Amino acid sequence: FTTRKVIFPLAETASAMDRMASGDRRNSEFDLDRKDEIGVIWNSMEKFRAVLNSEKEREDKTNQVVEIVSGALERLAAGDLTTKIETKFDETQDKVRQSYNTALTKLAQMLGDVRTAAAGVNTGSNEIRAASEDLSGRNEQQAASLEETAASMQQVTNLVKQSADHAIEARSAMAMTHNKAEEGGEVV
Repeated sequence: FTTRKVIFPLAETASAMDRMASGDRRNSEFDLDRKDEIGVIWNSMEKFRAVLNSEKEREDKTNQVVEIVSGALERLAAGDLTTKIETKFDETQDKVRQSYNTALTKLAQMLGDVRTAAAGVNTGSNEIRAASEDLSGRNEQQAASLEETAASMQQVTNLVKQSADHAIEARSAMAMTHNKAEEGGEVV
């Protein structure tokens, strides 16, 4: 009786504990309805196994979240701003997905705003360059016109000077002629 009711169940318990310590989390075929100390040990082992299994599930889910988020971050680092995380996680970990997607959306919006601003700056600089080239062309034309005007003014100045010189000569000639006429009138 003792061997069958105590020794064999203890050996089976020790063996199950050894398997559990090695990573085997499968349910054992214990009589969980036993009311003695061995039944208490078996029930405690099953609770411990359930906790281990729960921890393993949580670890697996966490690893899945890390893998999915890491992949998304790698695509983001490569410049892909379109890949949101669509896989929903459990309630406690889904905040990571939501935060990533929100940050990705805001980053895409900011880069769009920067792109729009850069296009505006480019357009403005092209307009300034065109206006500057136009102004430079007009300045060159005005400078050429001023040179022509200055040359014309020089010619006019020279003509006026020549006219003044000719008028002085004509006046001198007239004064001489007038003097000769008076001398000729006195002679007559």
